[in-house]
Amino acid sequence: MQTKIALLGYGKLGRQLYSMLTNQFSKCEFKIFDDLYKETNNANTILSFTKYLDWAFRENQFYVALGYHHLRKKNEIIKELLSLGRKLPFFLHPSGYRDWE
Repeated sequence: MQTKIALLGYGKLGRQLYSMLTNQFSKCEFKIFDDLYKETNNANTILSFTKYLDWAFRENQFYVALGYHHLRKKNEIIKELLSLGRKLPFFLHPSGYRDWE
């Protein structure tokens, strides 16, 4: 089964996350949302940021790749996605350390 991923933001953080997720999932379909990076990347057209709430993407796993400078906006987006029941998995880099459970 192909994993559907919605990546919100395609700046430095978004591009790093894209690279790490493509290495983690053998089969995935990306939808990338960012208004500053209107380009094509591996046959994935970058869509307007305002379209991420579209009903067509409700089955996607959402990764909000906005950095520290956009923390307020990131928190607003996460609250909005949670209120709509969207999937918000966490990503832990393979070299990272997790000390909770």
